[in-house]
Amino acid sequence: MQATADQSAANRMEAWLVAYPDVSGWLFDNCESNDFAASLAISLQKYGSLTDNQVSAVRRKLVPGVAAVAISVHEIEMKFAVARGNLVKQPRIRLDTFKFTAVIKGANAGGIYVTDTTEKDDDGKAKYLGKVLGGKFLPTRECSDDQKSRILAAAADPTAAAIAYGQRTGNCSICGLELTAEESIQRIIGPICASRWGML
Repeated sequence: MQATADQSAANRMEAWLVAYPDVSGWLFDNCESNDFAASLAISLQKYGSLTDNQVSAVRRKLVPGVAAVAISVHEIEMKFAVARGNLVKQPRIRLDTFKFTAVIKGANAGGIYVTDTTEKDDDGKAKYLGKVLGGKFLPTRECSDDQKSRILAAAADPTAAAIAYGQRTGNCSICGLELTAEESIQRIIGPICASRWGML
């Protein structure tokens, strides 16, 4: 039965590659050096296709200056809602080079702050790039177009982005701990974290 499902996904992927040569070409050229491309390649292998939002994100990279197409942040909002429902006190997740952190108090409570862990602000903290709030990503002026595209891509498919992070770093994208247990290594996310965030 599994072999049949795998073959079906492979057939879908073959048809998708033919239909989207520009997107598939960019993926093949960049999947080994770009976390965004790697996460999309994982999704493509798993499902046999990419979503319209993911295709749009890639095409914005192919054609600089094209007007941005809205990408849904619904998936990452749902993952944070699941984590809060499972009593995770301070939900946070690492995707690509970014950290998404739940806002617990204040005017932005219920939102998600986004910082870049590879860049520091004047205080030496991870650089703040914006927030996910009310179904939108609201970037700061310092958030580059590339960062925005990668943030939106990670938000559109957080599970694939979490797997890509684990493959790149060897650490769980949720708790940040090294993946050492065999089940964790195979899943690329710790089983407890995966359960709490609905990523099983």
